[in-house]
Amino acid sequence: MTQTIARPCPVAEKTAVSCRPAVDLMATSFAIEGQEVGVVSAIDARRVGHIRRIVAARLRYLGLSSLLDSALTIVSEFVSNAIQHSTRGSGEGASVTVTQLYARGQLHILVQDAGGGRPQVCNAGADAESGRGLAMVEEITAEIGGRWGFASDSRTVYCVIPVAPMAR
Repeated sequence: MTQTIARPCPVAEKTAVSCRPAVDLMATSFAIEGQEVGVVSAIDARRVGHIRRIVAARLRYLGLSSLLDSALTIVSEFVSNAIQHSTRGSGEGASVTVTQLYARGQLHILVQDAGGGRPQVCNAGADAESGRGLAMVEEITAEIGGRWGFASDSRTVYCVIPVAPMAR
């Protein structure tokens, strides 16, 4: 797993009130271990939890703990879908990159994978064992005044969450 962090909160600015820099960017990438599309290996299943912990730590660092439940549910769905539906190249492993960007009062969460096609919101039946994830993302983002969608490359799904100003 690799991580890239840009523009962290300078130490000099830290006070009793949590610092929130004007722009903060962090990306985490990992290779998908499973070999078949649609089959999730035990290692890949644990990656979802790892990414959730990384995202949670970053949100706490930025003073955005109020977004934890919503953001972690969204990240879980995006990463799970990326692992499950990512295409594996011939001999080359696929990877997933999760990017968190805080800028201009908004938290952006992007998940990029090697999948083809566009994910779709399903109308899963009551007995279905899967297919509800993106519908949940749609409901959560509408509830918190955010938005989600797919980049034109169809390999990146994103969510934008508005952030309340910090209390001083």
